[in-house]
Amino acid sequence: MDDYGHHPTEIRVTLEAIRSKYQPKRLFCVFQPHQHSRTRFFLSEFALSFGKADVVLLPDIYFVRDSETMRAEITAGRLAERIAAEGGRAKYLGDFESILEYLCGEVKSGDVVVTMGAGDVWKLADEFVCRLGSDSQRK
Repeated sequence: MDDYGHHPTEIRVTLEAIRSKYQPKRLFCVFQPHQHSRTRFFLSEFALSFGKADVVLLPDIYFVRDSETMRAEITAGRLAERIAAEGGRAKYLGDFESILEYLCGEVKSGDVVVTMGAGDVWKLADEFVCRLGSDSQRK
């Protein structure tokens, strides 16, 4: 499942809706923050918006329209730390391949995975579905 969610309120409401409709055993959220300036500005709100996710996986922030100075001021790793400080389970894994490997090893029947963000995180969702299909054909 993929969602454009790139604002804390959208994220919170979407995760609540997924939890309510699908009642997953576990809800994995792969969130690609969009813009360093937005991530920095909404850092506290983002940290609180993932309460309905069991696991939040973070690649690097999608770099667009920000300066290199702004890029140096905030990282997805810092967002993961803030989510954890609010009681969430968050992992900064950096790149899509690392996240795919994590998901392939962790996701079980009954779990739901949602990718969120305004960047290119949808590519990860597509690749994960392809890998799931390949795994089921091998069994």
